[in-house]
Amino acid sequence: MNTDKVSVIVPIYNAAAFLPACLDSLLGQTYHSLEVLVTDDGSEDNGPALVRQYAAQDSRVKLLTKKHVGLGDTWQYGLDRATGEYVCFIDADDVLHPQALEMAVRAAEEHRADFVAWPYFSFTGQAAFEKVDLSAVPKHIYDNPVFIGAEKIHYVVWGKLCRRTLLKDIHFWPQGEFIDIAFVYEVLSRKPKTVLLDSALYGYRNNPASFSNKVIRPQSIAECHGALLRIAKIYDTPDLNREKDFLVRDFIPRILKNQLYRCRHAAKESRPEMFAQLGRELKDLRRLGWFKLGGNRVHRYLFYWYLMGRASLKEKTK
Repeated sequence: MNTDKVSVIVPIYNAAAFLPACLDSLLGQTYHSLEVLVTDDGSEDNGPALVRQYAAQDSRVKLLTKKHVGLGDTWQYGLDRATGEYVCFIDADDVLHPQALEMAVRAAEEHRADFVAWPYFSFTGQAAFEKVDLSAVPKHIYDNPVFIGAEKIHYVVWGKLCRRTLLKDIHFWPQGEFIDIAFVYEVLSRKPKTVLLDSALYGYRNNPASFSNKVIRPQSIAECHGALLRIAKIYDTPDLNREKDFLVRDFIPRILKNQLYRCRHAAKESRPEMFAQLGRELKDLRRLGWFKLGGNRVHRYLFYWYLMGRASLKEKTK
C-alpha cells in the first residue's frame, strides 16, 4: 500500500490570491497520508513561490511545473505523476472540509468502493466548516453511479475520490471549458462501486475571476458539442445501452438547457452564430440517438426543433 495514500491534484494558473486557503485546507486534513501535487500551468504571479514556501515546511507538498497549455493538460500532468492509491481533484480557489479525505477513504475501504462523491456548497470570503460525526453521515451505496443522476453526481472532477486504478487510460482534453464532463462520464461508464456521502464537504468559491465565471464565449457551444460527441462515443456499446437511455433523459436535457442559457445571455453580436452552433449540435445528437423528448420541457423541445430546422435550411442554401 502506498505511503501517500491520497494524491490531491491542484492545478494553478495565476491563482495566488486564494491558493493559501486551498493548501491550508488540505494540510489541515484529519487524514494525513497524502501528497499534494500542485501543478503549475505557467503562472505569471507568485503562486509557484507560495507553493515552494509550503513545500519547505511540509514534504507532502510538491510543485510540478509545465508550459502553459490549459486546464485539462494541467489536470493530466498531475494525474500522470500521482502515486497514491486514491486521487482527489480540487480547484486552487476552493477548499475541503477538514474531515473530507478521512471520511472518503473510510467509506471507500469500508465498502470496497472505487468511487466516492459528495455535495458542495458555495461561499464567498472564508468558508465555515463544522466538525462532523463520521459515523453519523448518511451514505448511499450504488453499483452503477450513472443511475444516481446528474443532480447528485455533478459532472465536475472535484468533490470526488477515485481509486487511481479506476482512472487507467482515461485522459483529460488538453484545454477547453468542458474537460470535466467527458472525463467524469468515462469514469462512470466503468460502473465503479460508488459511495455517495450526504454531507457538503467541498467548498466552491464564488470567484468572479474563475474560468467558470468568465464572459460567455462563442466557442463554449462548440467545446460542449465536442464533449457530448465524445460521451456518445464512449457509451456507443451494447453493454451501456441502459446507461445511454438514462443519460438521454437525465443528463442531456440539463446540458442543453445550459447551452441555451449561454446562447441567450451572450453578447448580442455573438448570439446568431451561437444559436446556429447549437442547432448543429442538436442535429448531431438527434442523428446519434441522444436527443429525445423525455426529460425536456415541451417548449424547449419545440425550440430545439426550430433551431435544427434553421441549421438544416442554412446548410441547403450554402
